[in-house]
Amino acid sequence: MQVKVEKNDLVKVKADLLVVNLFAGVRKPGGATGAVDRALGGYLAKEIAETGFSGKEGETLLLPTQGKIPAKRVLVIGLGEPKNFSQERVRRVAALAVKKAAQLKQRRVATILHGAGIGGLSAKDAARAIVEGSQLALYQYDKYKEKQKQERKQKQQQKQELVIVESDNLKFRAV
Repeated sequence: MQVKVEKNDLVKVKADLLVVNLFAGVRKPGGATGAVDRALGGYLAKEIAETGFSGKEGETLLLPTQGKIPAKRVLVIGLGEPKNFSQERVRRVAALAVKKAAQLKQRRVATILHGAGIGGLSAKDAARAIVEGSQLALYQYDKYKEKQKQERKQKQQQKQELVIVESDNLKFRAV
């Protein structure tokens, strides 16, 4: 999987899957998730309320964007309680996102810097945790597998791309 950092407005990024987050107990999305919700005309907030999405750690909500933004789908991942937030949780969120993307056969995945806002992490630490989590999630020990299966897997992973999107100049430069 290739990892890139892109300076862009989140709602203008072309991707198969756009990954955002929500802390537990939050009913109205803010920050980057709120920006996506506004671009979708409140659809995210409506679905969060209707499905009972609580934001607990690891909970997911997958929604189509209905052509309102360039990304085809949005994946909201629960971050759990803010008081327990850490880089390790960002690693787990990134791992969950790339695993879900692989299951859905999504080639270009765009994500925010989880935790670099109200989570209190520096942009550099958040980016590092995203890269670590995504790479570890895709690792498979395959020394004893057939050579053809290994080559097929490598080709598939080379086609996948994870794009960390940030619009803030200071955060972008820090990454």
